[in-house]
Amino acid sequence: MAATTETPAGPDEKTIWTGSPSHVMNFWTYLVCGILSPLIIPIFIIAWKWIELRSVVYEVTTERIRLKTGIFARLIDEVELYRVRDYHLEQPFLLRLFGVYNIILITSDKSTPKLVLEGVKDGEH
Repeated sequence: MAATTETPAGPDEKTIWTGSPSHVMNFWTYLVCGILSPLIIPIFIIAWKWIELRSVVYEVTTERIRLKTGIFARLIDEVELYRVRDYHLEQPFLLRLFGVYNIILITSDKSTPKLVLEGVKDGEH
């Protein structure tokens, strides 16, 4: 029987929000590759960055925050909500233009003392 890396959800656990980072996070890469688009290599770089960004999923439930990453192999990191001690909203200029935030969570979890949710739309909510 194969072991799974996901913690089974309790009967009362409900998903509150699920999302992925915004493509604004790769703005400069897309811009430079767009300028160099007559070359073949930038097209592959853009495709890889797009796939890489789409493979990141954030999930907030009533009990935990899950971060799922990985293109070929999947890594799932979970932080129980009661372990979150503080949070910071970060919005550099480029992210501010598009209404996107980085959410930085400070936790008491030993394996993940700092969890960053990048490129979240409407991060204040």
